Amino acid sequence: MSLKEIKNALLPSAEELEVVSGVINGFFSNKKKPLFSFLSGSIAEGIGTPNSDYDVYAVFDSCEEAEVLVVEESDRPIEITSISLSKLESVLSYIQSGVDLASATNYQLLLCHRVYSGIGLTQSSKFDGLKEKFNVDVFRSCLAELCFLNTERSLKVCNGFLLAGDKVSASLSANNAVKHSFNMLLAMKGATSILEKWQMRYATQFLGDGHLALRYYLELISHVPCHHSQQIDFYIQRVNNFHQFVCDYRMIEGRMTDAEFFIEPRIALAKYDGTPMVVSKTKLARVVSSESKFYLVMDATPVLELPKSAAFLWALIDKKTTVTELALKAGRMIDLPPNTSFEYLKAFGSVQAINIINFDFNSVSDSLMI
Repeated sequence: MSLKEIKNALLPSAEELEVVSGVINGFFSNKKKPLFSFLSGSIAEGIGTPNSDYDVYAVFDSCEEAEVLVVEESDRPIEITSISLSKLESVLSYIQSGVDLASATNYQLLLCHRVYSGIGLTQSSKFDGLKEKFNVDVFRSCLAELCFLNTERSLKVCNGFLLAGDKVSASLSANNAVKHSFNMLLAMKGATSILEKWQMRYATQFLGDGHLALRYYLELISHVPCHHSQQIDFYIQRVNNFHQFVCDYRMIEGRMTDAEFFIEPRIALAKYDGTPMVVSKTKLARVVSSESKFYLVMDATPVLELPKSAAFLWALIDKKTTVTELALKAGRMIDLPPNTSFEYLKAFGSVQAINIINFDFNSVSDSLMI
């Protein structure tokens, strides 16, 4: 059975939804009735467990936001959250605007996710009307950007602890960074939630068991060194390398297949130095985007502003491709002339962001000038 089939099998049936709708109607029979209600949470997403309850939102013109638990009317407890329509609409509008994302709260993000993944119960057509206003692609892009900002913030804190000589705190900050970075990848792959308790279920759903990124992520969160200085240094290098990997995918997403991108040499920290002229990135270098601009960052400090084509070339570097192969690939995928590829590589090398084995930047390879 495929992952999609498993998820569909766990989604609530029409009969189940009818029972929950009946409970909601009964609960509000002698009270102010909501404009509409909808089911959300793990059951609505098909990722629930036997202990999961029904998460229901009752939406009013105006109300005090409150929660109540109904425990005797169905086979599972039903948690009913009363919320105003204006609150939902303002949160959806704010998050999708992408403005001041760093100030967004986890609750605001959760509300967006709950609307997107929700299933209408009472007056479901009104809920569907609200849902139609929700642009999930814009939301996922905003969510990925927020995860990126959180990762960068955690890495900056990590570097601060390193400068202060507090390696234990640096290691914990790096662990926090890799969680945000992995959520960034999940958002790019289709996730609309960063709830930690469901992260592995989202990873399985959107990446699949055994995915390269998932394997490396599990290695990084399964053991966080807090005692040996060299182990901590190596761990922080791996976290930076993982974030570099995710940022590269964000840069090149849609321009190459996942099979081409998700390869061991790209994410492995070991140097692939068996072939002359192979290009590899140094451990603390990455290219990031901000407000439609691209920057080469070294040790959390921007050192070069890059044209978009240079950022794409950077994302193509995978620790196994030679200068010549990279230039040919850039020409094929992003219409970049070989001599321009060489100039970009030279700029990367000037700030020690890349290594090229057995290659002299002072002499242009004949194979590039084609």
